[in-house]
Amino acid sequence: MLAPRDAAVVIVGDEILKGHTKDTNSYFLLQRLWALGVKAERVSVIPDEVNCIADEIRRFSENYSFVITTGGIGPTHDDMTIEGIARAFGESLVLNKELVEIISKAYKCKKNDLNAALLKMAYLPTSAKLVFGINNVTQRKSNFPVVLVHNVFIFPGVPRLLQQEFNAIEHLISSAERRFYLANIFLTGDESIFAAILHEANEKFKADVHIGSYPDLWNEEFQVKLALESEFFDKLKEAFCYLLERLPKKCVVRSEENVKHSLAKTGEY
Repeated sequence: MLAPRDAAVVIVGDEILKGHTKDTNSYFLLQRLWALGVKAERVSVIPDEVNCIADEIRRFSENYSFVITTGGIGPTHDDMTIEGIARAFGESLVLNKELVEIISKAYKCKKNDLNAALLKMAYLPTSAKLVFGINNVTQRKSNFPVVLVHNVFIFPGVPRLLQQEFNAIEHLISSAERRFYLANIFLTGDESIFAAILHEANEKFKADVHIGSYPDLWNEEFQVKLALESEFFDKLKEAFCYLLERLPKKCVVRSEENVKHSLAKTGEY
């Protein structure tokens, strides 16, 4: 079996840092990575600056199984992701002839008629590979590839395009047969009531089970959600039952006894 994979996500864009555009890409990617059995270790939001992009990509590429970037790959002056990634690996940018063909078809013009802005998108780091996935709807080869440089997958920042392209190649990212299992317990009352019990459970199971406590004080049904997660079904079930036996019965609103797990194909859990 392949070793478990981890990942880092880099969101590139001044508009995100300034709050001018809402970032939904990281939320989508983190959901899908969890469903694919990949542990997301970092999410970084950085500006459209070549050196900043290069530094972040270099650091993440060295420390994680792979890196996913979104944004900054268009035809305008502020699209600097590709240049930053090339600099991260000490590579030059070269015109990719296959990508020129793809861009010309996408924009319905002859190759010789592509202007400088469109041609800019066809310049890639020397080690870059074009990865074509399978469209989930048509079941045909994707019209537009994902660019892969070493262990860095480069995606557009437009959420709809990102989702389409990621879904088409996610099988390359999936962490073999690794799965995360999840169970929830919903409680009424303040977190402080359960703190000692949670500490006890955490000490007992922390090697195999992650226990998170998340308050939601304005929820009419419950005030605290306990989320238990593990790669081991039996250990998770044991911790789940351990908590239910010790938590005050009057405080337990409901529990999800059918332990959920990540599913690579649908992303539902």
